[in-house]
Amino acid sequence: LRTEVNNPCYTIAETVREESRVYPRPTNIELFKYGLFNIDRTKLNKYVEETLEQCEDIKKIEMGKNVFLYSDQYMTEAQAKLIAERARREN
Repeated sequence: LRTEVNNPCYTIAETVREESRVYPRPTNIELFKYGLFNIDRTKLNKYVEETLEQCEDIKKIEMGKNVFLYSDQYMTEAQAKLIAERARREN
């Protein structure tokens, strides 16, 4: 349903919030390039920056070439960094 709204920033924010709350884990932005999200690769970074500007709870973590987002409503920065680092090492 989020992708049908045709608002990439909304889709990104709500997905990041859900992943932070349910799993809890930060979301690698690469996820949004594939599958049902299929956000235009050339515009993804622009949408991520817009999402960060529009949503105070969405935060960014950069781990080398990997970029993760998380919601500080559901995770602390320390938790998000630890899990992102683990995910980066596994890939």
